[in-house]
Amino acid sequence: MQSELSMMRLETERLIIRPYIKSDLMESFELMQNPELFTYMHMGVLSFEEYKGLFKWLIDSYNTPFNMPFKYSFAIRTKATDAFIGWCGVVWVYLI
Repeated sequence: MQSELSMMRLETERLIIRPYIKSDLMESFELMQNPELFTYMHMGVLSFEEYKGLFKWLIDSYNTPFNMPFKYSFAIRTKATDAFIGWCGVVWVYLI
């Protein structure tokens, strides 16, 4: 992971937003089992094996340099309970 990303941590009064770490796998998989999350996305509920591949790709994407097209996803957790409640992301694409 790029050092800049590994130090990235945004905090609000109630939330912590930070890069995914391996221990987020099960909680994020459980959240992604809700079909309503995919109403406006071009994917659906994944099996655990499929999700493990996606999760590995998300973590591996942190190695993409900032000067290349990238997609970084981040875990959102509550400060009070440290519960995984969602995700957000940043995408940079090169337009010709």
